[in-house]
Amino acid sequence: MGPSGPGKSTLMNLIGCLDTPTGGEYWLNGQKVSDLADDELARIRNKEIGFVFQTFNLLLLADEPTGNLDSTTSQEIMQVFADLHAQGQTVVMVTHEADIAARAARVVTVRDGLVATDQQRAA
Repeated sequence: MGPSGPGKSTLMNLIGCLDTPTGGEYWLNGQKVSDLADDELARIRNKEIGFVFQTFNLLLLADEPTGNLDSTTSQEIMQVFADLHAQGQTVVMVTHEADIAARAARVVTVRDGLVATDQQRAA
């Protein structure tokens, strides 16, 4: 969660192996992502990360999924994500909407390209 511009979408691109960090390290399944060749990154994106929901064993990345929706539809989308989470699926979502973030089990706030807060909520 965070306002427009602090790096939420960049974080999603890093998590999704679409970009590599300019500082620090990102490790995925024991592999340093910045050391991987393009074909290895493509394999990871194809086999281990889902940008579009396909099967229940993929990591679901949602970049501002409610940004252009009315409040009713936004809440319906959040219910789908909550149901997936209840089934044990991992959903990583970026938003700048506090009411949407309030429904998440965990909220990581990004400011100026850095993690500002990391709040885990009780189930």
